[in-house]
Amino acid sequence: MNLPDATPTPQVSSRLRRGAREFWIGLTQPSLAGLVGTLVIAPLLLLLACVTITPAHLARIDPGYLMAANGDEYGLLTARAMQLSQDRSGDATVLLLGTSNLRESLWDPRELADALSARAGRSVRVYDLTAGDLSYYEMTALAEQCPPGAPAIAVVTVGPMTMCRDRDHYRRFLRQPRLGLDSLLLDDEASRAGIALPRRFGVWFLDHSDFVSARVICLANFVTGPRRPLRHHFIGQPAWNPAMWDFYRRDARRWLSQYARLAPDSFASLEQHLGWLAAHRRMRIVLNFGPIQPLIRDDNPETFALFDAQLAAMAQRIGAPRWDLAEAAGLTADDFVDWFHLGRADAMKRYQAALADRLIPLLANIDKETKP
Repeated sequence: MNLPDATPTPQVSSRLRRGAREFWIGLTQPSLAGLVGTLVIAPLLLLLACVTITPAHLARIDPGYLMAANGDEYGLLTARAMQLSQDRSGDATVLLLGTSNLRESLWDPRELADALSARAGRSVRVYDLTAGDLSYYEMTALAEQCPPGAPAIAVVTVGPMTMCRDRDHYRRFLRQPRLGLDSLLLDDEASRAGIALPRRFGVWFLDHSDFVSARVICLANFVTGPRRPLRHHFIGQPAWNPAMWDFYRRDARRWLSQYARLAPDSFASLEQHLGWLAAHRRMRIVLNFGPIQPLIRDDNPETFALFDAQLAAMAQRIGAPRWDLAEAAGLTADDFVDWFHLGRADAMKRYQAALADRLIPLLANIDKETKP
């Protein structure tokens, strides 16, 4: 069978070259049509982004779509906080706020929600709002996203290390916030630190352009699927090693050496923020002392005694319960991989069960306590 010759004729080749040349000229040389197209299309795209990329719309998608990587905890927290801000279910809500110290003490917040719902006889939603190095004012900014009057309990988990961070450590996160959230409390903390607030337009896409630009790569998630957050970072690592005791002791003492100097200002700021949340969000506040390696507590008795006294005094002033679940969870030195992270699944499950036991009585009265 004779097939037609597929070799381009000189006339076809000439037309292809001419078309390619004209396309290149149109692409690279300015023209009135190109200018008009740019002036019209670019603003339309910006307007479309401002209208469609909003917390209300982003709250409807899987939080993993807002994560630049599986370890992008602050993209994840922003997405979860947006979901919280749009939650109008009327269900009882528990906000778990803390650093990696609390994150690694929870086995599965979804299982916690199921257990609380079964025991309370009502639907209970649990928002896991934990991340490594999360500051106390970012915790309160996340809690601020809760709709006013929602039946909510905020479990604010802190420890000596949370309260003795130098302001310079977190100041860079006030200038360039890690969370893409509108927050009066973050603005207040920035003002206290002497940082000028940026110009605001009242449009989320514009007001949080740094957060958005850092996550342009998230567009790929809509092709590959949402990211899956990492959990249980320390499971599988060697348990507490007595041979590392000198290293952990020096590390803890280095952190805690500045506690007495820095903690009072941190407590004053945190108390002001929690008072605002109680007054304007009508939520129940709980102050929770996160798990700490017992050997470290015993090695720094004065610092931990001072922290205990300061936390108890603040809890009394704001009318909040103060919890330390280590004893109820039966935590021992062998449950830790370092001086403030649990590394055993059974220890996480015990801690989560102890947390549920403390939450149940509060959930019984949460509607009355949070009613305006």
